[in-house]
Amino acid sequence: MPLMDDTTTVLSTAYLSPFTTKSDFVRTHATAIAYAACGGLLTARRPDGAWGNIWRITARGLDRLEHPDAYW
Repeated sequence: MPLMDDTTTVLSTAYLSPFTTKSDFVRTHATAIAYAACGGLLTARRPDGAWGNIWRITARGLDRLEHPDAYW
């Protein structure tokens, strides 16, 4: 799967059902998750500011889902 398509899958999944940092989903989509995290589209930071073990979509990631043509 091309990286951009895989990144969309990762962001959609994080939005609908955040996943743990050690899940099988993460192992399968490791490259896209790394890309999204480096780009500020995903974070493991909890709403209280502490670091956690769940990947969550960021506001920037949600914007990327809503306006994909603006990014690619």
